[in-house]
Amino acid sequence: MKAMICRLFCLFLFPFLFTGCKQQKDMPQQNITINITNEPNTLDPRKARVLTDVNIIRMLMDGLTRIGADGVPVLAIAQDVSVSEDLTTYTFTLKNAKWTNGDPVTAQDFAYAWKTTLSPTFNAPNAHMLCVIKNAKQAKAGALPLSLVGIETPDAKTLVVQLDYPIPYFLELLSHPIYFPVNSSIDRVDPQWYKNHDTYVGNGPFVPCGWKHHQEIDVKKNEQYWDEKTVQIAGIKMIMVNENTGLALFESKQLHWEGSPFSTIPIDSLHGLKLNKQLKTVSVLATEWIRVNVDSPSCNSKKLRKAFALAIDRKEIVNHVTQLGDPSTGIVPPSMKLQLEPLFFDGDSAAAQCLFKEAVEELNMSCPCFTLTYISSERNHRIAQVVQQQWNRVFNIHVDLEPLDGKVFFERMSKKDYTLALENWFADFNDPISFLEIFKSKTVGTNNTNWENPNYTQLLDRSLICQNIDERKALLTQSEQLLIEDMPVIPLFHSTMCYIQDDLLQNVVLTNLGNIDFKYAYLKGK
Repeated sequence: MKAMICRLFCLFLFPFLFTGCKQQKDMPQQNITINITNEPNTLDPRKARVLTDVNIIRMLMDGLTRIGADGVPVLAIAQDVSVSEDLTTYTFTLKNAKWTNGDPVTAQDFAYAWKTTLSPTFNAPNAHMLCVIKNAKQAKAGALPLSLVGIETPDAKTLVVQLDYPIPYFLELLSHPIYFPVNSSIDRVDPQWYKNHDTYVGNGPFVPCGWKHHQEIDVKKNEQYWDEKTVQIAGIKMIMVNENTGLALFESKQLHWEGSPFSTIPIDSLHGLKLNKQLKTVSVLATEWIRVNVDSPSCNSKKLRKAFALAIDRKEIVNHVTQLGDPSTGIVPPSMKLQLEPLFFDGDSAAAQCLFKEAVEELNMSCPCFTLTYISSERNHRIAQVVQQQWNRVFNIHVDLEPLDGKVFFERMSKKDYTLALENWFADFNDPISFLEIFKSKTVGTNNTNWENPNYTQLLDRSLICQNIDERKALLTQSEQLLIEDMPVIPLFHSTMCYIQDDLLQNVVLTNLGNIDFKYAYLKGK
C-alpha cells in the first residue's frame, strides 16, 4: 500500500514539477530526466568536492581536456599541446571557444581560476590537485607570491604550465573541474555567479536554463559550444527526490536514469531489479570508509581506532546491506594492485577487544560513548546501524547515530566538527596517489581528520619524484601501510555503482572514477 501511495503521489505531482525550459519544447524527443537527489553544494569548479557536483559541472564546463567516449582523456578547449623533453613544461594552444555570455575563453581565464584557487584565503578543498604545478604548494601556504607559480599566458590563446616533476597522468588530471577555467571578468564583478541559472556562465555542452532550488535544475544544449554538433540531447532535467520516489518515477517511465552516480537504488529493491535484469553495475575506484577526528578526546588513541577497525565485520555489511562491493582492509582499491595481502584481519573481535581495553584504560574512560555522523539516506543509515550493532556487540558500548543533510554534513566536515563520519572517496584519476595524498598533511582540504605523520608525508614526496615504477610502487605501498597503522580512516568496502537506465538512452559515458557524461548521449529511435 505504501509503495502504491508513493507511485500515485508521484504521478499526480509530475506535471507540476517537470515544466522544463521553454527553449526545449522545439526538441521534446531528445530531452531526458534524471534524479540527482539533493541540491548541489556548489557549481563553482574551484570549490566542488562532492561527486554529484563534479558531474553536474562537467555538463556545464569544459577544461583543457575531457574524458572521451572511450574513457581516455582527449583535448577539449585545448587545440593542441606540446611537451618539453624533460616532461615538465606543457604549452597549450586554445580553440576558439566561447563562454555562454559570448566572451571568448582565454588562457587568462585558466590562469585566473587556478591562481584564485591557490590563493591562501580561498576555500578550495581540492586545491592540492594543483600542487603539481611549480611553486603552487608554496603559494597556497602563503610562502611565495602567486606571480611565481608556474603558469604563464603569453597571449590569449597560449597557456604554458610548468610542473615541479613529470606527471604521467597530467592530461587526465586536467579533465577535473579544479583545472577548469572561470570567466575572470564575470567572477570579479559577481563572485556568486554560480548560484543561479540566470547568472551562471559556463563553456560546456549544456547551459542552465532553470533552477528551482531543492527541486530541480534544467539545462539545455549550449548552441555556442565548440563541439555542439556532437551533442544530441536537447535538454536534461535534474530532479531532486529520494530514492523511493526516484524508483517509482523510473518504473512509470518518467526518468531515464536512476541510481549511481547521482542517487542510490533502494536496498530492498536491488534483488528484484537483479532478477529482472534491470540492474546495471560497474566497479569503480572508490572506497567507503569512516573518517576519524584524531583530535577528538575519545578518538586520539591509535589503539582505540585500530580496535574499531578490527571489530567491524565487513562481509556482513557487503552481503546483507549493500549487496554490492568488496570488503576492504586498505584504502586503495585492489585493481590498482598496490597491496597483494590484507593489511589487517576483518572482524577480528578478540584482537579488537584487547586493544579497546588497553585504550580505555590509558585514556581513563569509564563509560565511553561515541557519535557516528553521516549523510541522511536509507543506505547510509543501514550501514551505520550495522556498525553500531557490531561495536556494541564487541565492546558493549553505545554509539549515537547522527544523520545530517548533505550540505550540513560537509560544512561540519570542513570545520572538523565530528568524531566519526561515514563517507566515501572516489579517485579523481587512475593512480593510487589519488587516495593517499588526501592525508598528506592536516592542511589538505579533503583530509578533515586532523591527522598527519612526517614519515607519511616524506614517503609521498619521494614517490612524486621517483621515476622507477617498481620503486614508486614500493613507496606508495609503505605509505598505505603506515596510514592503516595509524588508522585516521577506517576502510569498510570498495564500492560498486549500480543504476537503472532507460533502454532508449544510449552512449552515456560512465567511467570507473564515477564520472558520467551525457555529451555523447542520445535517445535511440527519436
